Amino acid sequence: MKDAERHNSPGQQRARWNHRRSAPLTGQLHDGVHKLYNEYGQHRIFNNQTGSATSQLCINSDGTNCTGKTHPYAYFDYDLTPYNSIRLNPS
Repeated sequence: MKDAERHNSPGQQRARWNHRRSAPLTGQLHDGVHKLYNEYGQHRIFNNQTGSATSQLCINSDGTNCTGKTHPYAYFDYDLTPYNSIRLNPS
């Protein structure tokens, strides 16, 4: 099973690269918490940080109640409906 399929349950649509209804989070994001706005449904979350920096999706907008850590250059498909922020953890 590919990493990207681990969070999909049977019958869920898989997210695809570049299949977005909103703009991706790109650019120079700093470590810490970044709020998500109007993100619903399946999305592919790719941690393109370097070193040992990790990322986490969080249910609360203040960066608490988060998923497990995603390591650099790993990706997963998530239903972003319950998540309200993403936390970028330093190396």
